[in-house]
Amino acid sequence: ADDGKGMSLNDLKTKWLFVAYSAKKDNTEDKNSSYRDKIKSRRHYAGAKGIGRFSSDRLGGSLSIYTKTAKAKKIEHVFVDWKKFEEDQTKNFETINVRHNKLTQIPVDLPSFEKQGTVLVIKKLHVRWGREHILKLKHSLEKLINPFSSKDNFKIEIICEKEKEEDKNGLHKQKELKGQKYLPRYRVNGPVKNAIRDILELKTSQIQMKISGNNIFTTIIDRGELIYSIVENSKDYELIQDLEVDLFFLNTSAKNNFTRNMGVEPVNFGSIFLYKNGFRVQPYGNKGDDSWGIDFRQQQGRTRFLGTRNLFGRVEITTDDHAQFVEVSSRDGGLQKTQGYYELVKAFEKAHRRLEKYVVGVLWGEGFTRRGFFGKGTEESKLEVKKQRERLKVDQEKDSPSVAKSHVGSKLEFIQIIKSLTADSNVEILEFNHSFVDLVNEKLNSVQKPFADDLKEIALKMDDKDLQIEADKLDKRYNELLKANQKEAQKAEQAIKRAERADLKRLKAEAKRIEAEEKRRIAELETLRKEKERAEEEVKRLKAEKEKDIAKEDAKDAKEQSLLLKSIHARDEHLHQSQHLIPQYADSIIGYASALHQEITIDTPNTSWLDDIASIIKLAKSIEKLTEFNLHANYRSKTDSLNDDVLSFVKEYIENVLGGIVRSDEGKLIKIIYKDNQVSNFVMQFKPIRLSIVLDNLIFNSLKHGATEILVESNIMRDKKGIVLEVSDNGNGVKKDIEEKIFEQGFTTTDGSGLGLYHVGQLVAEMNGEVRYSPTAEKGAKFTIKLKS
Repeated sequence: ADDGKGMSLNDLKTKWLFVAYSAKKDNTEDKNSSYRDKIKSRRHYAGAKGIGRFSSDRLGGSLSIYTKTAKAKKIEHVFVDWKKFEEDQTKNFETINVRHNKLTQIPVDLPSFEKQGTVLVIKKLHVRWGREHILKLKHSLEKLINPFSSKDNFKIEIICEKEKEEDKNGLHKQKELKGQKYLPRYRVNGPVKNAIRDILELKTSQIQMKISGNNIFTTIIDRGELIYSIVENSKDYELIQDLEVDLFFLNTSAKNNFTRNMGVEPVNFGSIFLYKNGFRVQPYGNKGDDSWGIDFRQQQGRTRFLGTRNLFGRVEITTDDHAQFVEVSSRDGGLQKTQGYYELVKAFEKAHRRLEKYVVGVLWGEGFTRRGFFGKGTEESKLEVKKQRERLKVDQEKDSPSVAKSHVGSKLEFIQIIKSLTADSNVEILEFNHSFVDLVNEKLNSVQKPFADDLKEIALKMDDKDLQIEADKLDKRYNELLKANQKEAQKAEQAIKRAERADLKRLKAEAKRIEAEEKRRIAELETLRKEKERAEEEVKRLKAEKEKDIAKEDAKDAKEQSLLLKSIHARDEHLHQSQHLIPQYADSIIGYASALHQEITIDTPNTSWLDDIASIIKLAKSIEKLTEFNLHANYRSKTDSLNDDVLSFVKEYIENVLGGIVRSDEGKLIKIIYKDNQVSNFVMQFKPIRLSIVLDNLIFNSLKHGATEILVESNIMRDKKGIVLEVSDNGNGVKKDIEEKIFEQGFTTTDGSGLGLYHVGQLVAEMNGEVRYSPTAEKGAKFTIKLKS
């Protein structure tokens, strides 16, 4: 029963009994007397499809309608037997008669009204309504009317005589509720109430965003304290004129408070509800529903994004534009995907991202960690970040953001938020919490950039003289810090330079020693070659002199010749063994230089040193590769550069030199497959040794990351001005967050020097080419090398 304006007989004939008719849709509803006016100051209606009346058919077999307008003297009564509509499927709906008569009184009790209203009596129920069913209905009705509305003159009351005794004696439920108080929502009878707003205003961080006409007003409040308030133009929202968004971040304390006062955990109650013209739109806010798309986004990083388990709130739009904001026929189907729908989602995302940026960046510490305010990479910086985050974790459960306001990392991140807002010409900052910009007494180290300039920029755009004074103080404080540390920095720099000179001297001496050893070996090789030639000439001479000698002398000379040749062969064998020592020495150079590179990267990150050591390692690898080529007679690679078929070289190198299989020092094997994609040959100028080092580095990089198979594919560029080599494996692949770093000098995810892929990038660039990493949909990694002719 309701106390609305009721219906006349004509209304019953032309409206209620007319399928799909809606007075709300065509605006013929008498708005002045509608109860919906009591909910919103403007006159907007929910339910524009005209099919809600059929819900009575779903509930029971018959329906009696008693309705009376204020001017009518009698009550209109209509009786509908739904079975008649099922007897003959060939009959049209509107041709089936329903019973009508006029009454002087209603044979059922009405709520507290006399002059007008409507009563629906549904009988022959399809389901027996027990206490649990009625409570489920009551809890659903709690969410029907916007609980965030400031008005309270639309009320719903449930009356059930058979449950009154149970309601009265319901205190025994205390034990089942595990100590919670017996709340009104556990009783069947009585008004349906929703005290959510009063609960959430305690111990929560929240954002309030309102689109009104041409403006968007946004305010963030954290546990009762204003964080910032802004206004901006709503030019991006052509179809939305009246929208309100209230989002609350629920920390542990707020969740516990919600559960105590509502008798249900927030995750089971719901999350972010959508209301249109004061009434709820399903399924937004239901448990497990992700119509806003924020849970899918949170899967990419739980510490960086806020999902439905962290949030509670509402989005309410007031509009008469049913074409742009229309619900689908199913009550739980949401809104149709129109331009207005996408504007609504865009507005929600604006509010969600701003609250998320404050909570995650300022309160959780993700912002200052990502920006490296306390340094990056070193153990000291990791310990500092851990300490700062532990402090903030305590702050999350407090009644006020006192820790965040006194935390240097949170302050620095808050300044970045305000700076980004002032940088937007469409945004005007009305007010912000100045406690977050007090940095004068903070210990700002050399890793953190001076934030005085940021504060000056904010003060200038806001015309805030007090903030300008704070910025000047911070600038002065920072300069004093730099001056105090200048001497220590100079001493440290001098010590670094001395160490650099000593290491450089040692490296040069080692390089000279290696060069001298190489020259000695070359000279020894040349001497052996000449001795061999002289010996061969001597043998020929002796053989010619002894041809006419007796057989005994011939046998004697032959024996002497055999001994001489064995001596020469022994010398050749010694030379061949010496040649095998060169890659061993080169490998030792690579090992020592790689270790030194790691130590310098950790202790004294000097770019000049790192480049020199990387060059030494690259040259040592070239010596190692040159020796390897000299031991294989099938390659013409003793020169630095060739003008030849580069694809044949790659194929022969993989199949003949590497043999199609590579074994690591730990005994792991990796199979190498070459595929030429029906490309026969391509002649160009290239450097064999450098190209082979590139392939080796990529192969051993795959081996380190668990690969058992590598595929090398070759193609010719579309413009026929070069070749493309694709090297892919079935290893562990590369994590998305480090893809941009893998070619940086010293970067490694293993115990290596971090120079393998760095050298690949250098060598390919020196060959007038480029190399890039391409993520794969499946397991593994893929590198693409382009060499221009």
